[in-house]
Amino acid sequence: MVLFCFEEIRTRSVKTKWVRVKKIIYAIWPLAAFLIREDLTFLCGEMYISDTTVTWYGGDGMTKEEVLQLSEAERKRKIDECLELLKMLTATPQSDWHAGFEALLRLDARNAIGGTPQIEAEHRLGAAPPRVDFLVWLQEEGTYLPKEIYRIFRKFNIIDYKNPHDKLNQRVLHKAIGYAHLYAGLAEHEDDRPVNQITISIFRALKNPELFKQLEEAGQLTADEVRGIYHVTGLTEFPMQIVIMTELMGDEYAGERALVDNNRANVEDIYYLLECAEKATDMSEKEHYRIILDLIESKNPETMEKIRRDNDMARSWLEILKPDLTERDKERKKNNMFSLVQAGGTTLEFAAKWMNMPVEKFAQEMKEAGFKVPAYGVSA
Repeated sequence: MVLFCFEEIRTRSVKTKWVRVKKIIYAIWPLAAFLIREDLTFLCGEMYISDTTVTWYGGDGMTKEEVLQLSEAERKRKIDECLELLKMLTATPQSDWHAGFEALLRLDARNAIGGTPQIEAEHRLGAAPPRVDFLVWLQEEGTYLPKEIYRIFRKFNIIDYKNPHDKLNQRVLHKAIGYAHLYAGLAEHEDDRPVNQITISIFRALKNPELFKQLEEAGQLTADEVRGIYHVTGLTEFPMQIVIMTELMGDEYAGERALVDNNRANVEDIYYLLECAEKATDMSEKEHYRIILDLIESKNPETMEKIRRDNDMARSWLEILKPDLTERDKERKKNNMFSLVQAGGTTLEFAAKWMNMPVEKFAQEMKEAGFKVPAYGVSA
């Protein structure tokens, strides 16, 4: 079964009513099986449906009999299209906290050794929610991220990011473990996602002392030699860690420590991030720093006032965060993003989010501007 919210109903004739699906509220498992085996009377997204006809996203009308005659490859392609629409329609808008953490993660991925990690935000675990915050996929053998917080990483790495106001308790741990089991269990083939190649990481700014006490008393928590990293054992066979970002030491963790609010961000950490942003020569790198610094400013206004007292730093700050005031500026920025996506410097989804545009609209405008649009929305 699937529950929909229908916002627009149009009558084409006395006998046939067409319904335009505007938004999926919730989908009950599994959509793919429903599409293949059940009486096909709908598809999701910008599609029209009736009792006898399905109009696909591309506008090619098909009867349900024609759908059932599709080859396995054609069915899979149609299902993938629908699942991607389902993902977009049911996605929870990403918080600015998550956007800031994602920018940090993508900056770290730029320093990967041996290959290029694939990072997917809101990675869909199966045909319907739930989704993990981030999946870091180290595709090439020998690829690794040099920071200690990624030392446990293997091929498939699930990250659950908690902002300073999100809870961190036993329920969070078991939910993350459940995500890992789902990710392993929903692989198309048994060897696609070996359990010994999956890890779990939970990132949060601050500890929950009660949870840490429970885990320590049960012998299930071990502090790493690197401050801020804690290994969880006895709950799952997957390597699992909790990273308390404000406890991390060293300049390389200035961004992690600065993802706090209530003016708790350290001025020295912000200075370091500003210096890094100034030195960045690549556009995508600058954009990542801009997201992080914008978040810090919005969450730590008094701390930022201290920085503005330093004229040099204030000028740096304004250069990074100055708004685009004209349509010409906006078009220039959009075309820069098109070039960046085409060159592989960032994902189409990330660029669309940064431009505050739906992915489809961004892709369409990119194509119309003469740029090559890469494949997008493909799960690991």
